[in-house]
Amino acid sequence: MIPRPAQVRHSARVALERLRASFVFGVALVPALLTQVFLGVQDWLPWWGWSLVLLAAIVGLIALGLHADHRLRRRLAPVQGDVRSVRDPAAITDLVATAHLGKTTPQNVHTLVRALPGLRQVHLIVGESPHAAGDLPSAVDALMAGASRADLSVKVLQRLPIADIDPAAVAALQERLTALDLLRGPDERIAVDVTGGTTPMSLAVYRAAVGADLPVTYTSSLPPRATGDRYQFHALTALHDPRGELTGGEP
Repeated sequence: MIPRPAQVRHSARVALERLRASFVFGVALVPALLTQVFLGVQDWLPWWGWSLVLLAAIVGLIALGLHADHRLRRRLAPVQGDVRSVRDPAAITDLVATAHLGKTTPQNVHTLVRALPGLRQVHLIVGESPHAAGDLPSAVDALMAGASRADLSVKVLQRLPIADIDPAAVAALQERLTALDLLRGPDERIAVDVTGGTTPMSLAVYRAAVGADLPVTYTSSLPPRATGDRYQFHALTALHDPRGELTGGEP
């Protein structure tokens, strides 16, 4: 994992400050202080006592350097669940998708359903809007009809406002996502996709999914060609994958 430029700059500043402090204490202050101590106690401190003092100073400087190196390595370590590409989208069996049904075409649901051949269940987090509040089942049916997959189990997991998110709603969503995680089998993989919601919706879903320790994805798609009406799936990015389930290996 290549460190971010901001991480490198911050770590370099920390290392520079450590180096400056080590230089001041190791090259300037420590010898001067030890010299004064030696001059003050040279009449009663034997040579081996002075050797012990000097050895303790050297050990202290080495420990300070090791401590600074350890902190630098921790700052440069990859962030847990860092952003990476999903290696095998076909392994995803359960999709939690945000869908603002007031949009003309919630493209993330359409493109993902066609791009995930192993998908078995879709759990929708729908945005409350004038288009969705009246007849939600009909709106969901119309959405999934456009996805061209009749073999999927589709359920509405929760409704969220498209703005002014209530913290209680985020907490409730986190509980539902945790329940989904506990009920899944060993061969099942869940992805919580935040592409299709409004910005407040997507941020709320992201926060709830991270709290539930589940992977969060974002769908990128190519615009339809001049003769077509569908977006083409391009890539699935894991914004958060704490257990490395979608990106492969340990985070």
